[in-house]
Amino acid sequence: METVKKNILSIICGVVALFAVVASFWPLGGYKEKLNTDLDSRVSLNQTLSTLKSKPRVKPVVSSTSTEPEQLGRFPASRG
Repeated sequence: METVKKNILSIICGVVALFAVVASFWPLGGYKEKLNTDLDSRVSLNQTLSTLKSKPRVKPVVSSTSTEPEQLGRFPASRG
């Protein structure tokens, strides 16, 4: 009994840690599914943004003699 009184804080921390490990496997199944669906939506958004980033940029056609758009040398918002 004396050992329990001296180590009560260690025992409480051990019980809390054990509860946390059990709780991470048992009731959080739906949470993992939600995280996977969020991950899939973010992957598709990343692919869309990557496509937009690498898309070639062209100048607007303002000439009545030429209908061919001219490529931009750099992105309009960049400096230098």
